[in-house]
Amino acid sequence: MRRLNHAVLYVSDAQTTANFYQQVLGFTIVQVAFDGRAVFVRAGGSENH
Repeated sequence: MRRLNHAVLYVSDAQTTANFYQQVLGFTIVQVAFDGRAVFVRAGGSENH
């Protein structure tokens, strides 16, 4: 596999998971939706979300 384009993860705590992706993996939070139940993040070099 060369690249992962889009994934949906169902988690019990969207904000905690988003914080992990942001602080540990370096992703950028680009949108929070559905009263905080959905968080869209972007990895460096990504063109989605």
